[in-house]
Amino acid sequence: MKSGNRMYANILQTNGSALPFSTTLDAMCILLVNMLDS
Repeated sequence: MKSGNRMYANILQTNGSALPFSTTLDAMCILLVNMLDS
């Protein structure tokens, strides 16, 4: 599911790019997805 995680991360970055805290949210979401995936 690594490719799925990367796609999910790209979607988060694209949708949240206008938010000032998007990078932190994206990082937290990606970490969460990776933890659930492993």
